Amino acid sequence: MKTFLFILFLFSTTLIVSGQVSGTTLSGVVQSDILFVPDIHVLNLSSNFGTISNLNGQFEIEVKLNDTLLISGIKYIEKIIVIRAEIMNSSYIPIKLEVKVNELTEVVISNGLSGNLWSDISNMKKAKSKYTFSSEVLNFSTAGVNPLTVDDEWARRKTSDNSSLGGPAGGDADLMLLGGYVLAPLIKEIGKIGKVNRKIKRNEEKLSLQATNALSKIRQDFGDDLFLQIGIPKEKINTFIEFCSSKKIGEYFIKDDKLKIIEVFLEEYDEFKRIYNF
Repeated sequence: MKTFLFILFLFSTTLIVSGQVSGTTLSGVVQSDILFVPDIHVLNLSSNFGTISNLNGQFEIEVKLNDTLLISGIKYIEKIIVIRAEIMNSSYIPIKLEVKVNELTEVVISNGLSGNLWSDISNMKKAKSKYTFSSEVLNFSTAGVNPLTVDDEWARRKTSDNSSLGGPAGGDADLMLLGGYVLAPLIKEIGKIGKVNRKIKRNEEKLSLQATNALSKIRQDFGDDLFLQIGIPKEKINTFIEFCSSKKIGEYFIKDDKLKIIEVFLEEYDEFKRIYNF
């Protein structure tokens, strides 16, 4: 009896080892969350044999011990599986895939501004000098006025007795009238420029007010401890903040760039200490 059991054990072990060496058919199912996934490629990289999962996510593929499977799909993250002994013994493997998230490249929409407040304001000031009063810029061709000549206008204004307003007496009036046609679009464009200039001035005043208000809030926001740690006497904190205002700390405060403000404080400390001799 013992001999029979020993022979049976050897026979089973031989079958298992033989199966692992010669290969076996591995069954599996592919899922994502709770759904079965069809049309997933299952490729045995060791044998270059592959298959595709069916509508129920099921597949079968020939494998051997230590083979490597690559599981891939268009919308899913690739997965690598190495065939170990426990997988060979069970001849079944469940595979769970994660959906691939495609991140879009950042899109930057620019209207010509750099993002630097003071630099953009400076460029807006320079833009004022770019206006020229040529016919191309003012686009007289679309002003809705048909081209006129002095003769056309004299003919239009003939009186019922066929007397003409032209000649020495009427010439100046006619030229003034034609001048009105020409100057009207020009005056309109100049008005637009004035409107732009007024808007720029209002923005400058608004930004200047914001920067001024920011200076008064910096001490409140940072607290006195920061200035004392830097080495500024308590009675000179407001003076120090005003001293640093030329370094755009108001702008940095509006942008909530506190690290930059602290950098300015540290850079200006030595000069401030030298001037105020403390």
